[in-house]
Amino acid sequence: MSTNTYHITFPSIHGSTGRAFDAEADAPTEALAVRSVLEACAKQGVTLDYVVLSHLHGLDGAWLDGLRLNGCKVEDSDLSGASWRAARIKGTTFRNVLADGRTHFDDSLIWNVEFAHCTMNGLHAPRLNGISVHFNQCNMDRWDVTDGRLADLKVFNTSCSGWKAAMATFRHCDQFTSILAASDLTEPQRAAVRAMSASNGDRLSAQAFADVIEAQLTSANK
Repeated sequence: MSTNTYHITFPSIHGSTGRAFDAEADAPTEALAVRSVLEACAKQGVTLDYVVLSHLHGLDGAWLDGLRLNGCKVEDSDLSGASWRAARIKGTTFRNVLADGRTHFDDSLIWNVEFAHCTMNGLHAPRLNGISVHFNQCNMDRWDVTDGRLADLKVFNTSCSGWKAAMATFRHCDQFTSILAASDLTEPQRAAVRAMSASNGDRLSAQAFADVIEAQLTSANK
């Protein structure tokens, strides 16, 4: 892990370099600050680069539509009731994460994403586009991926019963070996991948994200 990767953890917020973030603030205040910053990032179209989010709670009703995560980790968190519509999630790991049927990933693109030890039954994800997605020891029952496209889906010790997959396309998912070639993508999908990989867009580094959290907490405690 690089030294500029920051961990956002409750009840304390700290960086991997040891920098403390308002350690005396109570957990609800921190949770509200992180939620508001995540919503602002989603609204403004910035990308979170290599941020570790731990013990996220209080996201029920959060509008995270369009949120962009790159190289992030989401751990020991509850995403139930949050809206992640049209999210762009690349190279990210979800570990020990909860979600339910009120959690929306409609029209999202997830690329090189791993779910480990997660319980995300009933996830609402029509038109989900997933490339190189790994489920490892999860409960992923009753997903709605109507009209979705999934490629290189690897499933290990995971329950995936009761999926709604009308008109969905699954490529290279039976052998769990091949990765979807770029030529197999539709032009809108290729455009989404190019946009997600571009380096000239607005991006929010891990340190900048932590600085914004600190500013939010400082303002809240005045």
